[in-house]
Amino acid sequence: MRGKAKAQPEFLTTINLNQRVPANHPLRQIKRRSGRRLVKVSVEDDHRLAWLAAVPGARILRPGIERTEIELDEGTDPDAVLAAAIAAGARVSHFEVADPSLEQIFIDHVGHSAATDPTDRPIPVPGAAVVAEPGRDVA
Repeated sequence: MRGKAKAQPEFLTTINLNQRVPANHPLRQIKRRSGRRLVKVSVEDDHRLAWLAAVPGARILRPGIERTEIELDEGTDPDAVLAAAIAAGARVSHFEVADPSLEQIFIDHVGHSAATDPTDRPIPVPGAAVVAEPGRDVA
């Protein structure tokens, strides 16, 4: 059975609080211009990746048991991650140099994820009951 490919937009426009963030460019161009470089790696029987400490400019962005995303500073060669894993005797089952996700690009432009927008407040509806949220005053 074949997996379904996830559709990706060709162009991206980011909107935050009804303000357009200047990013109306081809998606691949936006990802490459972000300057972020990622490596996705799977290592059998080693999800902690202690050997990564031997690679200056590399840090775990999203840990995982199956696959871990590692962010690289500018000038850090992705091959250094693979070389460190092999030198430590790790059994690498997946190694991929990847572009940042759309979520990561949004966070870079806006400063927070859409799910954690600090300015989110319920929209008042005329005639509706007002329920106070913990830590917030009812206006």
